Amino acid sequence: MQAIVETSVLLHTQTASIYRCRFAAEKRQSGCFGGNVEFVSRTVVSVSARSAVGTSLVASSVNVRIKISALWTSMLFVFAYVDLFSLYRSDFRADVEAGEIGGFTVNQSFLFGTTVYIVIPSLMVFLALVLPPRVARLANIVLGIVYALTIIVGVIGEGNYYYILGSVIEVALLAAIVYYAWAWPRESPPTSATRIET
Repeated sequence: MQAIVETSVLLHTQTASIYRCRFAAEKRQSGCFGGNVEFVSRTVVSVSARSAVGTSLVASSVNVRIKISALWTSMLFVFAYVDLFSLYRSDFRADVEAGEIGGFTVNQSFLFGTTVYIVIPSLMVFLALVLPPRVARLANIVLGIVYALTIIVGVIGEGNYYYILGSVIEVALLAAIVYYAWAWPRESPPTSATRIET
């Protein structure tokens, strides 16, 4: 803002100088217009350059823990909505009313196991941010692979396109979790200068 104000003042001053040069031209005092026009041109170019620099986006580095936590969150959203959309199917609702889901009988054991299956990735949204690096890395790699395998097994023989699409996205997100955990940044070894100082 300050640069714009300063530029406006300078342009106003130079414009006044140009008008004075018009009167001076009658007295054959030439050479005013060239210098002032050149100054105005340079000023406009300078303002354009400053504007271009000011509107450029800054590349920010995202911590690996935040990336992994966000991936777990995205996977859970897709997971939940795919199962929710299944309720729109009459055949799925009929199975639920009959007390069966995917060939499993809906009882206390099934509900307990399903709760554990959902709670683990739900907790990983938070644990990925607070666990020690070695533990977090190992947990994300192992759980990412295990959950990807369960989703792949669950989609075998599935004929509904929405379910297949959701499963592919879930596996892709889990693969990203495994990748980021595997490539977890490591501390750089101390340099010789640091060793001498210590």
